[in-house]
Amino acid sequence: ISDIGVMVQLVKDNLMEKNCCFCSFSLPDLIEVRNHSQTVKIALLKDATYPTQDEISFLESDGNAALMPVYDSVTTNNPTLVNDMYQRGIDVICYNVWSFDIAQQLTNKGVTKLITDYYYGGL
Repeated sequence: ISDIGVMVQLVKDNLMEKNCCFCSFSLPDLIEVRNHSQTVKIALLKDATYPTQDEISFLESDGNAALMPVYDSVTTNNPTLVNDMYQRGIDVICYNVWSFDIAQQLTNKGVTKLITDYYYGGL
């Protein structure tokens, strides 16, 4: 049983749809989120692999979706990823960014949103 509908409804009830992003490694989960709200942002989490054509097509057609690769996917494994996604209108948000140097590398590649749990200093 999925709690996705319940979670989306809580976001709606608290008037947070424009301030919320649902993230998942599962494309079907993101489709389920989208079935409950056209307003919330959705983001497909990816490890170091390049997204599949089906994933890219979904994110591109959604219009309010982002790709969320782990940062080394952009800095090392797939150097053209950010440009490829932006050309398709897909936002890129990198996660697991734990140092200023990595943040600067990502910014230089065009990434405009970062997620970190780095506490004090650094970023």
